Amino acid sequence: MPILVDLFRFCEEARAQDGECLVRDLPRLLAETADPSAPVRWQAAGRVEAVAGLYDDQGAPRRRRALYLAAQVQLGRDCDRCGQPMEVPMDVRARLEVFDTEAEADEAAMAAADDEFDPIVGSRKFDLLAQVEEELLLELPAGVMHEVCPQPARDALTGTAIASIATEPVAADGSGLREAPAAEGRTTRPFAQLDALLKAGATAAGRKSRK
Repeated sequence: MPILVDLFRFCEEARAQDGECLVRDLPRLLAETADPSAPVRWQAAGRVEAVAGLYDDQGAPRRRRALYLAAQVQLGRDCDRCGQPMEVPMDVRARLEVFDTEAEADEAAMAAADDEFDPIVGSRKFDLLAQVEEELLLELPAGVMHEVCPQPARDALTGTAIASIATEPVAADGSGLREAPAAEGRTTRPFAQLDALLKAGATAAGRKSRK
C-alpha cells in the first residue's frame, strides 16, 4: 500500500513518520530477492533549512525543503559463487531536496552545487514508500558472495566441485560487503538512524558556512 503525503507540507511542518512493510510490498525490490517475507523498516523526516552561503535575489539565505530517509532490511539473495541463499544487510540513508517541478530538479542536478542532497520532485500526493524503495534499489549491490560458501560450487560442464574461496563478499563497486550478525536483544530506538543523518547534515552545513 502506498504511503501518501503532501510532501511540501511534510517538510514545511517538520513532520516525521516511520513504518514497516515486507519486501513483497515493494514490487521492484521483490524482483531482486529470494525472500519476499523480509521486513523493511523505514523512517522519514521533513525539514525546511537555510542553505549556508547561498542567497536569493533579495539577499536572504536560500532555504530548501529537505526530506531525510532511512531504511533497513536483511535482503535475501543468492550467492554468485555457490548459488546458495544468504542475507545481505542494507542500511540506507538519504538526504533529498524537494523541488516543485522536474525542470527545477534537473537544473539543480546539473548545477551540482550541493552533493550532500539529491534533487527530487515533490507533490501533494507523494508516495513515501515508493521513495524508500527507490533508495534501496539505488544502493543494491549487483553481486554478493559468502565469505565461505556452505556448499562448494560445481563446474557447470564437468560437475566437479570448485573450491570455496574464503573472501570478502564484493559489491559491484568493489567494496566489501559483510553479512551482519544477528542482533540479539537489541531494541531499535525510533528515528535513531534519522537522528544521526540529521546531525550529519547539520555538520555538513556548518562546514560549508566556514568556507
